[in-house]
Amino acid sequence: MSEVELPDGISYADIVQSVSERMWRLSGCRWSGARTDTVRPHRLTEGCACDMSMVIPAGTWSGIGGWFDRAFPEAWGCGCGSRSLYELPGGRVIRVDEILVDGVVLAPAKYRVFDNRTLVRLDDGGLPSSWPCCQRLTVPDGELGTWSIRWTHGQVPPMSGKLASYAYSIATAKRFNTKKNTLPERTQRVQRQDVEITIESDNLLNEGRTGIPEVDEFIEAYNPHRLVRRAQVFDPDTIAPAVVSSTE
Repeated sequence: MSEVELPDGISYADIVQSVSERMWRLSGCRWSGARTDTVRPHRLTEGCACDMSMVIPAGTWSGIGGWFDRAFPEAWGCGCGSRSLYELPGGRVIRVDEILVDGVVLAPAKYRVFDNRTLVRLDDGGLPSSWPCCQRLTVPDGELGTWSIRWTHGQVPPMSGKLASYAYSIATAKRFNTKKNTLPERTQRVQRQDVEITIESDNLLNEGRTGIPEVDEFIEAYNPHRLVRRAQVFDPDTIAPAVVSSTE
């Protein structure tokens, strides 16, 4: 968009991030986007506590980046001992990109993902094996006594959602354009000689619409009831079977 010049302090990346957040909300928080994270699991050897240190880069569609230190007792348990499974945080697992143990890449045949988030280690016979119970977090990943998991997770929006986000980004960039004046997307009528401009009412914002055709068509198709989050169903009387997920 060479005809668009953004003010100082605002970049195209900022606009894409802002649009991603709004599209995520407008769609009922249905698609979180895909992001790749690296986790170095570690369970403390003293007391009843757990620790996980994560390096999380910024994602697409929505997400934040930075260092995170958080406990996941539901995944690690208490004390120090071997476990054959870990629940990866961050939602649905799209693929496991790489697992390093003592600097050596673990073959994909040595692990499997169940229920789109539970990572199970397998032995040569395909039976559950054990992950390292702890590691040396004071040395870089890939050294002896360390292990890490790099995986991609989230839910990717459909192509219509991506195109809608693209149109939304262009419209947003034009609103910040300092190079020349542009009319809002909601402009309905322009009377040139008397400089009379008619703009659609702001009520559409209260209805969950933006005035951008591609965006409004997408929201109407995928979130017609304007849900604020994706619906979930839980049945306490039903025990769900473990479902094998793809690791590629």
